[in-house]
Amino acid sequence: MQTSDAVQRSRLKKILGWTGGTLAAWIATKIFDSYYDVSLFSAVSTAVGTGLANTWSLAGQSFPMQLWMLAGLTICVLLLIGVGLWGIYDANRALADAEKELNVAYAKIAELKAPALLPLTTVQDRVIGTIAIYGSAGKTCPTTEIPTHTGLTFLETDGALDVLEARKMVSFEYSSSGKYVALTAVGRAYVLHPDFDIAAATAESHSPER
Repeated sequence: MQTSDAVQRSRLKKILGWTGGTLAAWIATKIFDSYYDVSLFSAVSTAVGTGLANTWSLAGQSFPMQLWMLAGLTICVLLLIGVGLWGIYDANRALADAEKELNVAYAKIAELKAPALLPLTTVQDRVIGTIAIYGSAGKTCPTTEIPTHTGLTFLETDGALDVLEARKMVSFEYSSSGKYVALTAVGRAYVLHPDFDIAAATAESHSPER
């Protein structure tokens, strides 16, 4: 809601700035036309052509009141234009701040939708390391053999396998001889990562018989 209000205020400042500058320029043009009965642009072009020739003569003459009024109006127009430009700058800055806030909000939403995975526990590392050892030997790991190699209880082993399956690191196969577990692509990437020390993870494990 705060971001939406900031965007609306920025748009309003931009509109008011442009409107004020345009209106002031239009008023100055109309006043100039009413005094000199010529358009502002033609007056400017004529002044450029004759200004140099009349410089010395104008220096010795007093300026008419209309010129002083025009100078004052010009200054006012310039000030209004400056205010308008500042309003545009401030609006753009507010929009940039609003965009940053939106980016932060989007990043937070993405983080909540896909929270970072917690590292595996020692027990889970021991189980996935044992499965990796079976895979390295070209064998499929029977789930009932994991406690034998790791020294874990069946409950600890099943708990670790539940976590690994939920994280899509292992998959199960069923046959007449029992239930087997193997690493998925995610699991293989985990155990092959340089930060994973399979020797330390399976220090209390025993390699499967060949």
